Amino acid sequence: MGADKEAASYRCVIASSLTARLRGLLGRKACAAGEVLVLAPCKSVHTFAMSEDIHVSFVGADGRVLASHRNVRPRRLLSCKGAAMVLERRARFGADWLSTGDEIALAAHCLTKNDAREQGKLQQAQRPRLTRREK
Repeated sequence: MGADKEAASYRCVIASSLTARLRGLLGRKACAAGEVLVLAPCKSVHTFAMSEDIHVSFVGADGRVLASHRNVRPRRLLSCKGAAMVLERRARFGADWLSTGDEIALAAHCLTKNDAREQGKLQQAQRPRLTRREK
């Protein structure tokens, strides 16, 4: 692999329950301002009942993007053999998106109750972040 370019980082919302994965971005206010919805486990998505285009990437268990689609229009069905998870983002938040072959890493930054007590205050845990390393 060649020299890495600057890594991109996105805030994430994880949808791991069946209901959350079926709903996807529909009516989800939490995925605002470019946040990425992570559907796991998942290997297919639909855009039925969506009112706007979305970006979709299928990711294998090794963290490599297997397929990436930009500006997927409503009323579409996409799938990818071998995908372990799917990443979605509303297209209106920018054209910058993952490409096939990119490697991603999910990192969760949480504050435990014990840590918060030591600091004298309880802080809200940060959402996980998705990091892309470009080739």
